Amino acid sequence: MQVTSVSGKVFEINVGMEIFVPCRGRGGHGAWIDVTKVNKKTFKGVEQKGSYIQGTQWTVHKDATYAIVLRPEGEGWKKYWVND
Repeated sequence: MQVTSVSGKVFEINVGMEIFVPCRGRGGHGAWIDVTKVNKKTFKGVEQKGSYIQGTQWTVHKDATYAIVLRPEGEGWKKYWVND
């Protein structure tokens, strides 16, 4: 599934990618999820260890607000927001 970040960068969401999802009702905490399945309009994932509620299953619509997380070697992580 292809999505375009707010900055105009195009990404292909694939299994194994890391995504950050801001959450309501968690006191400002967000969820760090690993993508486990990709469909035409949604992707599924499981919340990572060290995130707010580890193991929580997520289904995210491609038009929701989330960030694609990249960890370039030798650099810190970078978030690319989609639909912010």
